[in-house]
Amino acid sequence: MGEIKMLQLDVWRSPSTITPFLTVISHSHADHIPENITNAVIIHKYWADRPNVKHVKPIIADGKPIVFKPSKSAKITVKALTPREVGRIAGRQINRLHSTWWIISCNGEITLFIGDFNAGEASIVKDLIEGLESVRTKITKLAVPSYNGVNGHNSEGMQLAREIADLTRYAKAKGITTIALPHPVLGPGSWDEVWIRYS
Repeated sequence: MGEIKMLQLDVWRSPSTITPFLTVISHSHADHIPENITNAVIIHKYWADRPNVKHVKPIIADGKPIVFKPSKSAKITVKALTPREVGRIAGRQINRLHSTWWIISCNGEITLFIGDFNAGEASIVKDLIEGLESVRTKITKLAVPSYNGVNGHNSEGMQLAREIADLTRYAKAKGITTIALPHPVLGPGSWDEVWIRYS
């Protein structure tokens, strides 16, 4: 069983029977904060002082990689990317993103997890993936929310759903496994896996 199943991403888990070891939280919106707590919870320092986060008693990420050893054979490394880092790698000027973007390495698999988007941010992901490849870092899994109509997030109606569907087609064409995080229901996209909301 892959170590990705040891993860809970915000409130989503792989549909397996294993209890995740680690929860990675993308931002402080209430619908992304789990009620069910795993052994370890991590959040970027930008979100850590928000009232609805404190009850999970998270490990605070400051931008440096953090390593977890859930078992003798498993190693999970998580790295929060700041908007400035995303911009540098993607070759863009970026001052703010809707949520923290995470690189999660699990024994050779590298997952890019983004828990929420504003309209227009999905195109940045493509440039980030290309930028990472130029320094020989290959994303093997992409875990992103699937939307089926959103008003808000600088989006109207199906705009964000179309942007994410386009991103998943791009990722699949590059051989990247796509993981849907239904937000709140499954939307259009080329999905390999659909994770389940657990809180």
